[in-house]
Amino acid sequence: MPMTLAIADCQMDLHVISFTGLETLNEVYRFDIDLISTDAPIDPDSLLGRDAFFRFGLSDKGVRGQIHEAEQVDAGIGLTHYRVAVMPELQALARCRRSRAYHGASTPDLIRQLLENHGIANDTYRFEHLTGRYLHRPLCVQYAETDLHFLQRLCEEDGIHFRFEHTAHGPVLVFSDDPVSFPERTSPLRFNPDDMQDAGEPQLFHLAEHRSMRANRTRPARQTGLAVQPMAPPEHPAPDAHAINEPFEQTAAHGWLDHETACLQQRSARALERIRCEHRDIKGCSNQAALRSGEIVHVLDHPEPLFNDHWLLTEVYHTGRQLHLLDGHTAHDTALVISALPEAEPCWPQTIGEKTDGYANEFKVIPWAMSFRAAIRHPRPRINQVHVATLMPGLNDDADIDPSTHRSIRFDWQKDEIPDAPLGRWPLAQVMCSDAYRIGQLRVGARVLVDHLDNDPDRPVIRSIVRKNEAEQDVRVCLEGIDFRSPAYIQLLCNQHLRIESDKGLTLRSSVAQLHLTPDGVCVSGAATLFAPQPTERSPRTLPLSDLRLTTQPGLHGAPLAGRIWYIVRMPEPDLHHLARLAREHFLFEGTTDEHGYLGLSEAQRHRLAKEYHLTPHDLRLFHPGQCVDLHAYFQQNWTHQQLEALRQCGA
Repeated sequence: MPMTLAIADCQMDLHVISFTGLETLNEVYRFDIDLISTDAPIDPDSLLGRDAFFRFGLSDKGVRGQIHEAEQVDAGIGLTHYRVAVMPELQALARCRRSRAYHGASTPDLIRQLLENHGIANDTYRFEHLTGRYLHRPLCVQYAETDLHFLQRLCEEDGIHFRFEHTAHGPVLVFSDDPVSFPERTSPLRFNPDDMQDAGEPQLFHLAEHRSMRANRTRPARQTGLAVQPMAPPEHPAPDAHAINEPFEQTAAHGWLDHETACLQQRSARALERIRCEHRDIKGCSNQAALRSGEIVHVLDHPEPLFNDHWLLTEVYHTGRQLHLLDGHTAHDTALVISALPEAEPCWPQTIGEKTDGYANEFKVIPWAMSFRAAIRHPRPRINQVHVATLMPGLNDDADIDPSTHRSIRFDWQKDEIPDAPLGRWPLAQVMCSDAYRIGQLRVGARVLVDHLDNDPDRPVIRSIVRKNEAEQDVRVCLEGIDFRSPAYIQLLCNQHLRIESDKGLTLRSSVAQLHLTPDGVCVSGAATLFAPQPTERSPRTLPLSDLRLTTQPGLHGAPLAGRIWYIVRMPEPDLHHLARLAREHFLFEGTTDEHGYLGLSEAQRHRLAKEYHLTPHDLRLFHPGQCVDLHAYFQQNWTHQQLEALRQCGA
């Protein structure tokens, strides 16, 4: 079976010797392809972003996508070994994490907006048989998630599935919530386990269901040595015992269900359908290269009659090799290439045996009549720390909303967010504190502490007012509409505006003059004309890095936490319970805060922290007694633009 890879604007003589590919509903497909070439080596980075067409099988059909990863595995005497990853354009949504808030949008609307923001053309995706009802969410927060994770989370929460339809012009992304949208293969797949060595045509070699006791199933407690007592009859049975069998009248019988109730019932029903899908574990193996996830296949000739039915392919794992292309090359080059190939999956020896060339696949299916609902593999992020926010005006602050119960807020991570309405539209937070009336009287711009009910990013609540010290009340520094809390220095770029508010006079000093600003006027002492000296070139590596500080309140407010033991660790998920199970290499720094609450990191440790943060910016946590702080959120909330720039430059 021929396997070829065509890359746009690439004249190299590349030959496929091995590949693996995974296609799953509600996931981005990925094909890892090993290539060899006798041409002069090239820079693998030059292949990134190019369109590619990977053909495997007897027909001209294959998989189109873009090269998202490329590497040179080995360079031998006469052969160069490359490995590339072909993925769809949708993978571009996973490039960076971001935090944003959306208002009044349904799940399909949010999906369209995410795709449009990344420039995905309208003719490369479509919504098909979308029959469900979807609420317009008052607030939907994307918190420290990639756009791809956010899209997949929305689909999983509301029971929407997506698949890729491979066409001659490229993959088309199809969203739906109805099983009728899955296409059916025209040719059936016949079961023939005895012909797996030299199958002349595509055959099904294995199909069976695996059953096991699941940990999430509830079981009655086992009591050893105790006899089971029968239930005693009631002392006073009801006179009309048959009344308990009266049929329950559905709410819909009394009238039409409102949209919100119908959506909630739909979500509950789809949650049950998801559980049913998770409890079916049916796997098969074949050499039919045309199988794709999201298709319905008809199985025939299986010895178990129940399996001779239509099945929905939910996952297909492809693997193939054509090592005969190594014939004629030196033993050294051949050994280098073969040793670097990925190990064959379990389906390989079952179908191909000892042959070095061929194709095989493993797949998972569910009954075609069962509604597919994807498992929750992309859960909603949990916010387990207090955030600082600013009270904002907007469409939410109208006459129907009591300001002592709800206020519009802007989180600090929304500094770059542009309002989508003339008056601005911001998250509406519930006021849940003892001084709710006082918060209702606060003017726009006041700073508050915000928590989240059940750690849900969509449920912000105001817990208290930020207590400012006297120095912060005297001076307010605002750069381009962003407040800075006691900045050590501020670097102004071209066309930037700095606003300073103070109840007292301000003095600006330079080496040749002073500028005094008072309520009575402006006074300049020294030279009449001030000239800025030419900036001296400074290596980015020499920019000063700040130390980290712990205080009793978020935003570096309140008293310092002195003498506090702390650890900086690498942990993908913030959880205090996992701290004891971390390996030693995951603990990067440790120490005790000084009397001012500073960690006491040396200059070398700060530079190392910058490099570690550059590698995994969303996996570093700062632990101190009872608290787990996400360092990415800490930097974004507490550091100025100059401090963040120094961190970025030192870590690069």
